[in-house]
Amino acid sequence: MKSKVIFYIGNFHYPNGNAAGKRVAGITKIFALLGYHIVIFDTRREDCSGYNLIELDAKNSNETVTCYSMPYPKSLADWFRTSRLQTELIRKIDEYPKAEAAVFYGSPRISTFSLPVISHFKRNQVCVVCDVVDWLTVKTKNPVRDIVKKSDDYYQKAILNKKFDKSICISSYLDRLYSSDISNRVVIPPVLADNISSSKGRVDEVKRLFYAGNPFRNDMKVNDVNAMKDRVDLTIKYLYQLKKEGCDNFIFDVYGLTVTEIKSSLPYISAYIDYLGDNIRFNGAVCNDLLVTKLRDSDFTILFRDEKRDSVAGFPSKVAESIINGIPVIVSDVGDVNLYLINKKTALISKPSDSITQIETLKEAILMDEGKLTVMKMECLKDNSFRPENYVDEMKVFLGYK
Repeated sequence: MKSKVIFYIGNFHYPNGNAAGKRVAGITKIFALLGYHIVIFDTRREDCSGYNLIELDAKNSNETVTCYSMPYPKSLADWFRTSRLQTELIRKIDEYPKAEAAVFYGSPRISTFSLPVISHFKRNQVCVVCDVVDWLTVKTKNPVRDIVKKSDDYYQKAILNKKFDKSICISSYLDRLYSSDISNRVVIPPVLADNISSSKGRVDEVKRLFYAGNPFRNDMKVNDVNAMKDRVDLTIKYLYQLKKEGCDNFIFDVYGLTVTEIKSSLPYISAYIDYLGDNIRFNGAVCNDLLVTKLRDSDFTILFRDEKRDSVAGFPSKVAESIINGIPVIVSDVGDVNLYLINKKTALISKPSDSITQIETLKEAILMDEGKLTVMKMECLKDNSFRPENYVDEMKVFLGYK
């Protein structure tokens, strides 16, 4: 085992079980390039029972990473049952005495779960770091759960995170938010540890438009569409309008949602979906490998978002994944988009909440000729904004690497 160890602990499914897992995998790759051995404690719904930590098999553990999993809470009460898991986690941590830092991505239980673990690290003079990636609005169909989650989220973001020695921030918004409390910070957008394409992909007359995600809870009707993070409803509405105008040379593939789910949650767009017919396909949830394959077979990823805290605090991993796989994005100018994407080169960028420019942007993509699209795809492949190697020097300074 390498002499230098960094822990990564929190509510994520490593390496690609969810967007959080991909985020951690990318940062882990940077640590590995610096020569660290990374010991991961993730949280997952399957393969875990009780409150014992379970070491994963060789698929997720190798010469640079050792991965353990903690069980995901199965009930609201489970979020508060922490003492046994805390004890087991600290015991496992003590098996790695040469740790230099511990990075926390949220918390595997309620946010106070991390307090004794952080204290344990500090007593042993291990630097504690928070990886902060969002500040989301909490809304479910259970008012009591909303209150609990909102309170816990506020404590995590506004109080607990300020107790860390250092912070890795996914956006300049979060960097500014913690600037008065944490002096040592670094901004790193989503970086991809794998799934990197070297091919410009397919190009033909029919434009393949791509979206992957689930912007709402499938078990409840959306009463306020402005509360959604991803405005997939607007994308469908705009494509409906373009098809009515005769601009219909496209197929919009949606992954993560079925047609039943989206019509149930967003009934106001049902008529748009019916009118689009074969121009739109809802593919439901698929495995990550298939999702990446379908992404690479597309022409553009679409991601319209409104300008609000949920959007500006984070940075969409789906944008990073699209660019690094050679697929330009149609995106709203929200948050740090203009820091990493170049309009007409790696992206088609429109004003947020501006239906005219957003429709024009979609139309431009659908009517784009083969030569220009090929150039945009090649520009995406050459871009290094979301590659771990691009942030090694910054991380080296941030960690005080010797």
